[in-house]
Amino acid sequence: MEPTETALIVAVPETERAVGRFRSTLDRAAGWGVPAHVTVLYPFLPPDRVDDDVLTTLRLVFDATPRFDVTFAEVSWFGDTVVWLSPAAG
Repeated sequence: MEPTETALIVAVPETERAVGRFRSTLDRAAGWGVPAHVTVLYPFLPPDRVDDDVLTTLRLVFDATPRFDVTFAEVSWFGDTVVWLSPAAG
C-alpha cells in the first residue's frame, strides 16, 4: 500500500501490553505496523515531501530536545474512533 499521509509520533512500546488488544480492533494503523504511540504532529507533510533534508532537520530538532517525563491522567475520545490520553497538569 502506498502511504497517503505522514505523522510525527513517539513510539511507547511499554504501553502495548495494556492497549494492544484494543488497538488491534480499533486502530487501523496497528495493522499497518504503527506501534502504540503518542502523536506529536498529524498530519505532517505529504509523503512525497519527506526527503533527506526534512529527516535531517527533524533529527537536529529532536536531538536538541531534552528528555522529559510525562504522566497521563485521563483517557478521552476524539469522536468515537480515536482514544487519546490527556497529560497531567504540572
